[in-house]
Amino acid sequence: MNLITPELMHLVLLGGGHAQISVLKSLGMDPIAGLRITLISRDRLTPYSGMLPGYIEGKYTKSESMIDLVRLAHFAGARFIHDTATSIDANKHILKLANHPPLHFDRLSINIGSTPRLDHIDGASEHALPVKPVPELMEQVDAITQGYRQCKNINIIGGGVAGVEVAFALHQRLNISTQRQVNIRVIHAGERLVDHLNSKAANLVMQAMIARGIKAITRRKAITVSAHQIVLDDSSVLDSDLTLITTSATPPAWLKDTGLAQCPAGFLAINRYCQSISHNHIFAAGDIATLTRDARPKSGVFAVRAGPILRDNIRRSLLNKPLKLWSPQRQYLALIGVGGGSAMAVRGAMAWKPRPIFWTLKEWIDRRFIKRFSDLPEMPLPRQPAIAQEMKPSDDPVFLAMQCMGCGGKAGWSTLSQAIEKAYYLAEQMRPDLPFSSLRDSINTDASKIPIPNTKTSYDLIQSVDAISAITDDPFMLGRIAALHALSDLFAAHAKPLSALCLVSLPRASRVQQGDDLLQIISAILITLAEHGIGLNGGHTMSAEKMQVGLAVSGLRPSSLIEHTPEIGDCLILTKPLGIGLIMAGYHRNHPSVSGLMVKAALDVMARSNAQATEIATHHGHFPMTDVTGFGLMRHARSLADRFDAQMGLSISLAKLPCLPGVETLLANDIASSMVADNMAATRYVNASGQLLPYALLHDPQTSGGLLMIVPPQLAEIICNQLKESDHVAAIIGHITDANDGMITVSD
Repeated sequence: MNLITPELMHLVLLGGGHAQISVLKSLGMDPIAGLRITLISRDRLTPYSGMLPGYIEGKYTKSESMIDLVRLAHFAGARFIHDTATSIDANKHILKLANHPPLHFDRLSINIGSTPRLDHIDGASEHALPVKPVPELMEQVDAITQGYRQCKNINIIGGGVAGVEVAFALHQRLNISTQRQVNIRVIHAGERLVDHLNSKAANLVMQAMIARGIKAITRRKAITVSAHQIVLDDSSVLDSDLTLITTSATPPAWLKDTGLAQCPAGFLAINRYCQSISHNHIFAAGDIATLTRDARPKSGVFAVRAGPILRDNIRRSLLNKPLKLWSPQRQYLALIGVGGGSAMAVRGAMAWKPRPIFWTLKEWIDRRFIKRFSDLPEMPLPRQPAIAQEMKPSDDPVFLAMQCMGCGGKAGWSTLSQAIEKAYYLAEQMRPDLPFSSLRDSINTDASKIPIPNTKTSYDLIQSVDAISAITDDPFMLGRIAALHALSDLFAAHAKPLSALCLVSLPRASRVQQGDDLLQIISAILITLAEHGIGLNGGHTMSAEKMQVGLAVSGLRPSSLIEHTPEIGDCLILTKPLGIGLIMAGYHRNHPSVSGLMVKAALDVMARSNAQATEIATHHGHFPMTDVTGFGLMRHARSLADRFDAQMGLSISLAKLPCLPGVETLLANDIASSMVADNMAATRYVNASGQLLPYALLHDPQTSGGLLMIVPPQLAEIICNQLKESDHVAAIIGHITDANDGMITVSD
């Protein structure tokens, strides 16, 4: 009996804002069987805005003030796609992305925030830095505090809470902690600073600024911003090495063409269910949204408070239950940091002068919020089909009690053909520089004709097949990695790619979701193959418990090609860093030591072709090569040597092995791939290092790993340097010895 719950509905979360993360945490703690979840975010780490002043001041590290969306999405069982939206077809339930094919959704939740307006000040787009998105501001603050950027005059346009908190924090960090002499000014068009708070709060802010030597310029508007100056509406000119803008927010330009109801300012108009007033399958919260009744300020406080309502109502909508009304509070406690471990408090008509106790309270609240989304327990996934009971009967095969096996266990012809048609169209749109039309083959035949070049040169046909399981939850990225993983065998064999067939295993899901998966995977494969001059000649789909993508590839190599014969003293060059298996093993176990940035680094390595590395080496000769993949560095090194002499001795230096960032931490936490034990058993070696060997690294299975090549010593440095010049993380990691014992000696 098949107990795997099919995916029946698709919830897409656009943006990783403060409200959205509550949705993710809830779905991780209490999953809905049959629900596919996809998080789309431009950031892998999302900053908590409440801790930004503390970060600027130096009280928090970046990791302490940010939430790892990749880890949180994995905890929730959600796919993470690193991208941004370009448009929404609300009526057709389609979300279009900048660097991925479109996604179909059943429910969409938008929490992408906003950015300060720049178009009302001449030159602001070129010369000013908005405080949102926060990661860009963090980078600039780091550059200033670390001395990479010199600033004598910093001006902040906008005197709301965000503007004054940033001013206090910069003063504390630059003028107090590092004892620089930086002029900090806050420029505000209103009569007084923080004018949405009560007058007592405004007076306390002014007193704190005067005490710290921060200048406030009120009732003045910035007219022009240049590289080093600001011109105000009274024609006065201010020197400015850094201009920050915290003025009124604006939504992304693409939002106006979505067909979604909007408020006069262009933000999404939502009701008190956090639901679009024009499309009830779309939800929104945070700065991007405006309540049509009882509108609230664009503040992180309300984004956080909207989280539980958004969380509950998305779940209720999916399960066809009545939604909950949100009654956002009118008064709330605002804690405004003034630097130096002190903060003032404001609530309604009350305000209290800065005290350390208020900063202690603010810090406790902020750290507790971060902890909620960083300390993630292990939670089991349910098996019962919670959503299926709420869906209407359908002729979709996924609802049939008896599922076909054999050749019937695959995607339907319509699903497949539509996905292929869309994939070719989107591939051409995404990469108009590639010749897809000349590489296209028909879906109506089960066998493909491959023209063989008619030349006087004799060629050998080189063939290989490789498949990988879903090492990433982004199907588009998975398709690219799978194609490169397979093509790498041809590059290592000095063969020019000629043809490719693919095999895609899909989990049980509705037609629409299977079609989405195929579109993402095939588009990526088409683009990747076209980058290497070939098309996709055919393929097959099948049903499976988990997604897998494999390719059979063929290439041509001149029959006369003779590889260099290895000699004692020849060097071993590795063209990519190790640690892919370690990082992805820790990620899939949701280990806290694996960050989203570490996963990104591993994916970037996997998504890079080995074609260029082969070309660089081949310019100097045809050297023996292999790609380091599932059997790990040690077994692949041994296999490469065994092609010439089973007794050939090798030496590998631990200190020279290139590794991905974070690998040492994972080794210290005893993280290892499940393949390590088998890989160890397949290799004989001598430990000459005087220390316990990092077996989990030496035998770590790599997906789309680098090339390992044997190169004469007089060419090794030249080739290695050329690889580094082309941004390869390459290294000479060892050499051939005169041991003649068939062993690999591992040294320091």
